[in-house]
Amino acid sequence: MYRFSLSWARIVPNGHVRDGINLLGLDYYSQFIDALRVEGIEPFVTLYHWDLPLQLLHEGGWLNETIADHFADYSKVVYQALGNRVKYWASFNEPWIFCGADWNYGYHNPWEEPPEKMYNCSHNVIKAHGLAYRIYDSEFRPIQRGLFGIAPNLDYPEALNESDPNDVEASERAIQFRVKNFTRQILLVWHAQILHTRPLAFVRLSVGPIPASVGLRRVSAYRSGARRRQKPTRSFEASVL
Repeated sequence: MYRFSLSWARIVPNGHVRDGINLLGLDYYSQFIDALRVEGIEPFVTLYHWDLPLQLLHEGGWLNETIADHFADYSKVVYQALGNRVKYWASFNEPWIFCGADWNYGYHNPWEEPPEKMYNCSHNVIKAHGLAYRIYDSEFRPIQRGLFGIAPNLDYPEALNESDPNDVEASERAIQFRVKNFTRQILLVWHAQILHTRPLAFVRLSVGPIPASVGLRRVSAYRSGARRRQKPTRSFEASVL
């Protein structure tokens, strides 16, 4: 088996299927899959590995809720073109990274914006995953007989001191964000307790396409680490001069 990722931009250059599909891009992947199969290698296709069509970036990227529908349209194009030779699918590679990394949505200016971008990204990614799964499950699985899942990275955060309830709480909170976020598929089950101070990122989520939206689980496990509850080291006060 060989897992590789498609480039959304190579197949749908501006992210909108209605504006055109790059058939040369699809043909490239089609030939690649055929070459794998000739050698007896089973292809495992990931739909998204962080390269976003530029037009969608200009429209807000993963912070714009409409991106879930565009991803669903793109996924359908791929299933139609390649699905007769692919039995293993993943929607996203390590979504925690492109949602939570400082170089993307994890960074925020505390003076100008709330730290909600990474949560909005997670919301839209999981919604996109659910839509893509439902399309495959209802329209393509009956004929193509494939399995569909997501490929998160799970860096397991243990409590630094298991006898300290504060460290245990910090570990569980980190698990919720880094592990269960993209594996449970239903954020509303837990976000009200964990993100009680910033719930607006998720309250608009329609849970319809999300539950049980996985037939295959595949993870990247790189490391574990200890967590302890940190006390704030700085405080900010604003005054009007």
